[in-house]
Amino acid sequence: MAKKETDQVRREATATWVPQTGAVAPEPLGSNNTAEWWSVRDLAGNNEISLHQWGWSVTTVGGSRYDLPPKRGTDITTAYKPGQIHRRKVPDARMITLLMFMVGWDPGTGLAPPDQRLQWNDNWDKLRRMVYRNHLLGDQRLRLYRRWFLTHHPLPTARSADYDGCIQGDPGVPAPGPRLVTAFIVGEMTGQMQPSMTGRFRSEFQLDFQCSDPFFYGDQVVARVNRPTPTYIWNDGHDVAATGYINVDFVGPLNRPRLTNESTGPNSWVQYNGAIEEGQTIRLVISKYTAELVDTTGSNRNINKVGLITNSGSRWWVNLLPGSNRFRLDSVPDAHAYGYANIAFRHPYV
Repeated sequence: MAKKETDQVRREATATWVPQTGAVAPEPLGSNNTAEWWSVRDLAGNNEISLHQWGWSVTTVGGSRYDLPPKRGTDITTAYKPGQIHRRKVPDARMITLLMFMVGWDPGTGLAPPDQRLQWNDNWDKLRRMVYRNHLLGDQRLRLYRRWFLTHHPLPTARSADYDGCIQGDPGVPAPGPRLVTAFIVGEMTGQMQPSMTGRFRSEFQLDFQCSDPFFYGDQVVARVNRPTPTYIWNDGHDVAATGYINVDFVGPLNRPRLTNESTGPNSWVQYNGAIEEGQTIRLVISKYTAELVDTTGSNRNINKVGLITNSGSRWWVNLLPGSNRFRLDSVPDAHAYGYANIAFRHPYV
């Protein structure tokens, strides 16, 4: 690559990356050799290392990283019926494979050091230490981040009798125009990372991540649902937001609050069959089917309240369809219920 082209790529990559709130800065940011890039972090989302540096880089554009996840389930065969009976499938676990190369260059500058053999050894050790998770750590998985450009076509700016959906400015709606989407998938490094040496200072290898959850999860969206007017929330993902990274807080005072998604067919709702006093919060973790009275003092454990939860319309207590969702919060009696509900979720991309 010519020096002029190299400098342009560096400027482009550095200008494109925008730090997220609370994110730990990758090392080094300015060394990315492409505007769309992959990185790895630990399971808490810290200690980021880019996989597109001058000392190593992902080489493939296609492959498993752009595949759809496989589906689990089979159609049903019955006697005397031609063919089979269709049965709905669900996305299954997936393998993400990244083909890479590594050279004995300084990963931050792309310059060849005096001892390229030592530099290759250091690069190799650094990347292996990041993706290899010790079995005594408690969790051997990490976060694999993917960044890619998409265009969001603008939504209407106002609702009308002919349009009852999300508008620009609603929770979860991206700004119109091109944007850099950042999302992560949780995976375990199950491959052996075997290097194929094309020289003492250059190798080719692949990273294999086994991902039990098939979705890439984008930035967190927090939407407040007040009563009695509905709140419109946009799910920018490819699938229903329900199975991962979605919580609901009922914040008092509320009495027997019911949260309804009026965009599903039929309406799906979840209800807490009790009173929530002012200053109290009932937290629902949807993927775990837990409901707890949150202790805000920090001196006691949360109190289990799952026995007071009822729901209808969906196997999940709360779910957001791809696209526009209209939520409504009800409470009995309404006159003294000025609490609200908070929905926190991440967009699920494939």
